[in-house]
Amino acid sequence: MAISGADNIPRSLGQTDVWVAYFPLIFVTAGVVVVRDRMPDWAFMWALAIVIYASLKWASWWRSPARFESLWARSLGYLLAWPGMDADSFLATDRNVSAPRTREWAWAIGKTGIGAILLWVIARRVPSGWPLPQAWVGLVGMVLLAHFGSFHLVALLWRRVGVDAVPIMDQPLLSASLSEFWGRRWNLGFRQLGHEWIFRPLHRAIGVAGAGFLVFVLSGLIHDLVISLPARGGYGLPTGYFVLQGSRRGA
Repeated sequence: MAISGADNIPRSLGQTDVWVAYFPLIFVTAGVVVVRDRMPDWAFMWALAIVIYASLKWASWWRSPARFESLWARSLGYLLAWPGMDADSFLATDRNVSAPRTREWAWAIGKTGIGAILLWVIARRVPSGWPLPQAWVGLVGMVLLAHFGSFHLVALLWRRVGVDAVPIMDQPLLSASLSEFWGRRWNLGFRQLGHEWIFRPLHRAIGVAGAGFLVFVLSGLIHDLVISLPARGGYGLPTGYFVLQGSRRGA
């Protein structure tokens, strides 16, 4: 995992700043877990996912020195209208951002359209007696519609007005290795958090491989929290999967 230029930006936080940054992540998430039996399992899963995402988003903004230099409008855009987690890049006002090309718009619109068709048309036509194929078609459609399609369109819109917004999915099928897939192309929002909060502070103390492995462990634990806990089963399987990926990546 490469060390980015953001490593040179000071990240020291006072005790009050730390509490403000991480209070929602710790206590709001715990509050959702406490009331889990008052909602259906599917609603609990979405509540957890939304709360964790929003809390991480808040913490990434609060930790960024760029928030002191940007306008409130751009900070609100980062918090409410952008799925990525690279606050430094998004909030920077001194960057030359190239306008999106026509083929980028076409590619983003195409992915969004294919995802919508898979999710709302084809998945509904799969016989109800085939729940697994139906679920997979719906899942692929949802990921294409959101992560690969709509989020790409949002990135292009922000770039159109001069904001440095990099799509969170950067053509992962072009990856030449697991390291490139996880570190440079897949879910760059989480990659940014893992790099800033785990890899960058620890890589000198425990080595690049050790710090990178801990990022995978954290990802597994978050997936266990959001998937296994609401499903009331399969505990440890998401963590085991990411541990395996982290081990293979370092091999």
